[in-house]
Amino acid sequence: MWMSRHALGRIIFCGSRRVAITVNPLVVVRRSPDLHHNSTRFCVTAERHEFQAETRNLMDIVAKSLYSHSEVFIRELISNASDALEKRRCAELSGQVTEGPSEIRITTDEVNRLITFEDTGIGMDRKDLLECLGTIAKSGSKEFMEENKNNADVVIGQFGVGFYSAFMVADSVVVTTRKIGTDNDQGLKWTWNGGNSYEISSEKGLPTGCRIEIHLKAGDSAEYSNSERVKEIIDKYSYFVATPILLNGERINSLNALWTMNPKDVTKEMHESFFKHLAKQQKKSEVMQRPCYTIHYKTDTPVSLRSVMYIPQHRFTMLEYAAKSQNRDCGLSLYARRVLIKPNAGELLPNFLHFIMGIVDSEDVPLNLSREMLQNNPVLRKIRKILTDKLLGFFQNEMKKDYEKYTEFFKQYSIFFKEGIVTEVDHSYKEEIAKLLLFESSNLKPGVLTNLTEYCSRMQEDQKEIYYMFSPSRNLAESSPYYELIQSQNKEVIFLYEPADEVVFLALNQFQMKSLVGVEKFAETTASKSDGEKAEERKFSFFFLINLFFSSVKENFFPGQFRDTDKKELLDWIKTTLGSVKVSDITGNHRPSEHPVMLTIKHEMGAARHLLRTGEIKDMEHLVFLQPCLHVNLSHPLIKSLYQMKRTDKSTAELLISQIYDNALITSGLLKDTSAMVQRLNKLLTQLSAGSKMEQLDHFQMQNLIDVYMDMPPVTRTYATACVLATLAVQLDFITPFHLYFNWELIVKQYQFWRLITSFCFFGSFGFSFMFNMIFTYRYCMMLEEGSFRGRRADFVYMFLLGGILMIICGIFVQMVFLGQAFTIMLVYVWSRRNPHIQMNFFGVLSFTAPYLPWVLLLFSLLLGNNAIVDFMGIACGHFYFFLEDVFPYQQHGMRLLVTPGWLKWLCDERTAEPVPEEERPGGFGWGVENE
Repeated sequence: MWMSRHALGRIIFCGSRRVAITVNPLVVVRRSPDLHHNSTRFCVTAERHEFQAETRNLMDIVAKSLYSHSEVFIRELISNASDALEKRRCAELSGQVTEGPSEIRITTDEVNRLITFEDTGIGMDRKDLLECLGTIAKSGSKEFMEENKNNADVVIGQFGVGFYSAFMVADSVVVTTRKIGTDNDQGLKWTWNGGNSYEISSEKGLPTGCRIEIHLKAGDSAEYSNSERVKEIIDKYSYFVATPILLNGERINSLNALWTMNPKDVTKEMHESFFKHLAKQQKKSEVMQRPCYTIHYKTDTPVSLRSVMYIPQHRFTMLEYAAKSQNRDCGLSLYARRVLIKPNAGELLPNFLHFIMGIVDSEDVPLNLSREMLQNNPVLRKIRKILTDKLLGFFQNEMKKDYEKYTEFFKQYSIFFKEGIVTEVDHSYKEEIAKLLLFESSNLKPGVLTNLTEYCSRMQEDQKEIYYMFSPSRNLAESSPYYELIQSQNKEVIFLYEPADEVVFLALNQFQMKSLVGVEKFAETTASKSDGEKAEERKFSFFFLINLFFSSVKENFFPGQFRDTDKKELLDWIKTTLGSVKVSDITGNHRPSEHPVMLTIKHEMGAARHLLRTGEIKDMEHLVFLQPCLHVNLSHPLIKSLYQMKRTDKSTAELLISQIYDNALITSGLLKDTSAMVQRLNKLLTQLSAGSKMEQLDHFQMQNLIDVYMDMPPVTRTYATACVLATLAVQLDFITPFHLYFNWELIVKQYQFWRLITSFCFFGSFGFSFMFNMIFTYRYCMMLEEGSFRGRRADFVYMFLLGGILMIICGIFVQMVFLGQAFTIMLVYVWSRRNPHIQMNFFGVLSFTAPYLPWVLLLFSLLLGNNAIVDFMGIACGHFYFFLEDVFPYQQHGMRLLVTPGWLKWLCDERTAEPVPEEERPGGFGWGVENE
């Protein structure tokens, strides 16, 4: 029948605009072919609905501008079909009768440029067609969600524009449908032929559900009638839709959506198969066969989230890393209720976690009209934080659970974590990432890695800083003067082998409220004062008086030696020769070191190296900027030779000091251009190659015995002097060994208390045994005093006293007449345990690490026919001290039992220079910037 010709106005909303649609119903009776079956149906009526110009413009926007890729119309129509099938499931639960299996069928026809979508869902009636297909931004799915707030499996279509995405590729669209619960003759047909109107007509004989037939435009749109192309799009966007999808009769989506399953129900094989599917989608299947780690995670607070994430077993090359960083390519895809919203969703994770592959599905993700740009950033930020916290916690747990597996993972992905520390703004995240970093340490064997948390657990009680050192290799690091200095104070050092590692530590700046300090900065603080300045700070001490006495003897009775006035003259000459640009300050010291000079700067050395590498400061400019300070080792033979050379051959001496300075620059990593150095070195070698000058240099390098003696640290010098004097007195027949040996009865009954000391000072008459024991006593006593006991002279004397008392007690029960050899073995044992990674070589025959040295000496003693009990007693006393001092205090429920008496500290110790306050220490990228 004819309907009223009056326009029926409909008002719809699109954004904030109201758009009017004028409906002009016109009754048409005609015969049409059955698009649903191979039979003929009669259209009882056909209503033509005219769109006003404004509405048509809106449809053009939807069809042409809303989506950046036209292929998404397939995703949208599959999502609509999935919504309809979800409504059908709810209808079945309420007792309504449905027809056929729940499935989505897609057919293609390349010849006729057709693609058809058919579902067995709930279908639509006339009202649904008018409201859902005749109105922009009117979505039945949205209303359905409002009505089913408590339903877990809600539907996708939020804004009702998915259907109109077909207009991007269609010349015409025909929809046939019948709603569940209606009679067989109540089917409907919706037709649009590309004009300004569409028609709705009645059709009989339709099954329940909906069928959409699209006649594609010629040109690029025709590709969507190709079955392979359609399969590719389904795999990309809709592979995990719960409803079976059949393409030309073949099921496409056979893989389960693992993130929706209970993690306990997912096998390893299922994860591997799923991972291969993701790798194939990202075109990485040729290098990714199985995951290294799998994270199956879900949560309902603060947002609903289901995810499955993988870390590939794949080592990224620098080119791959650079490409990934530049493109910000993330391996995570964002889904909403099993439908792909955005592949490679970089918004889900910070850049340093973009190597993660997987799927994140959230019901709380709000979408804009196209589902391609997410409109609610706060929700995304919550998801991002949840995933980031979960992944960082996961890696920390894996490190504890399987350290070896994590180590292999770290070697492949460490560059991403380092990027995170440098680029992350939130310092709390920096610390969490820093917990995942692994490094070599001076306290561990080469190749064994540790982390910052473990380092902090091993720190000394009074240590407030974490020390690190950059060097291309461990061998170079351990031969550095900076490492030598910090090791002398028994500090653990983290080794950094990559320039990026140094930048990471500068950016991190602190960890667990402890500052990260380079060994160069430690050296600058420690060596900032000359011996003369430190002498002024010393308080009265026993060993200070001894040093003063020996210095006076040397000054007055050995005038040919290197005097203090000579040292000042040499330092002034070095500074003048090199110039104020290269040396802003100069100091002298007498530390036992293999290095003639050491260079420090006022700023963080690592930051200076970074600026040099990036070219932000030039070679000569950086010396003015850095204000280098040169620390000269006045005890080094080369420096003593330099002093003599500057008097006899000034030009060669100038070349030599310039070369020594450049060597220090190389050691510190501050020399970029070596061409000038090579030319100078060639000239220097040419001058030294002259016979007379080479002989002269050999003469200069002859180390006088008195210099060696005077350069000994005071405790070592005192003990060595006592040993030599005791042996010399016996050799000259002033006394006999019977006056020196240990005899408890003579000590107690005849009060010969000197035997408590002399029994430690006699190694036999001058010969091999004497020389062998004196060399070991001098070497290891000095290395302990200048090493782990540096600045703790009272503690060193306390170890002497404790070891001597232990040996005296043992000597009462064991028939031993002289205790010096056992005491030497005790010193060797303590040093070897505190330097476990130093490589040793015994007479060029046997190579081993330091802890084996006492046992090698024991074996050697047995080969010489000596009594093994002497060496055993030294090892036992050394281990007793080492355990109580270095092991037991750091064990659970342990405590420090050895405490140096205050009177001994007052007598022996010196005041040390106050360290630079933490707030005044430069570091990171902000050093050198003045506060306004």
